[in-house]
Amino acid sequence: MLVGHSAGGALVLWLGEQELRVNVRLIVAVAPVTDLEDGYRRRLSDEGDAIELYMKCTPDTAEGLREYSKASPIRLLPARRNILLVVGSEDRDVPADMIEKYYQKAAKEKQDSDLLLQIVKIPEADHYDILSRGHLAWKKVKDGIVEIWKACTEL
Repeated sequence: MLVGHSAGGALVLWLGEQELRVNVRLIVAVAPVTDLEDGYRRRLSDEGDAIELYMKCTPDTAEGLREYSKASPIRLLPARRNILLVVGSEDRDVPADMIEKYYQKAAKEKQDSDLLLQIVKIPEADHYDILSRGHLAWKKVKDGIVEIWKACTEL
């Protein structure tokens, strides 16, 4: 199982689409940046430059757009591994609609009917509530992980 939050969520989604030497049964992406081009346009992060700094380029040139396409999870679909997406409805750092768009596209393009794809939407939770152990949102995240992990290990 690979788990990542925010930019780390984008990384585990990217990694899940790569050829790996280990068997990864589940990708858990918590508040992931699922579309780097859209995130760049929306200027995600406090300063609005996190994606540009991460990518070391912008998608405003042909070369930059190629790099974004190679790294952006939404461009790497269809999914090759089981995925659990987690989103807080009040997340202002990574908007819920970005994650839901990825989920819809992943579901539509799913080629392997045995692959699991789930989304856990947590009402009234922000970008950090879903990781805060003492917050009710974390219990929902943990329960979602346990549920899909059991299903993955039964396959």
